[in-house]
Amino acid sequence: MTELRDQARTLPDQPGVYVWRGEDDAVLYVGKAQSIRKRVASYFRDEALDHKSRGLLARGVWIEPIVTASESEALLLEQRLVKRHLPPFNVRL
Repeated sequence: MTELRDQARTLPDQPGVYVWRGEDDAVLYVGKAQSIRKRVASYFRDEALDHKSRGLLARGVWIEPIVTASESEALLLEQRLVKRHLPPFNVRL
């Protein structure tokens, strides 16, 4: 988890999509954010540790950021990636 927290500090402070990846690069979760860095950092706060967050922290190996030009572009990309990868921690769209 320390490696993920360190990586979260280096993520871009821009709108986009973040992809939590697990073993063998499996996609665990796809999320969107106004600021990728701030959104991902929220997973490491104790009060944010719901069931999904605990699972991501336990199984996550790295986080792939994808910067977009706008929040609306991030929303469309998130939907496309969720439909393509069917990540186990996403609610089905």
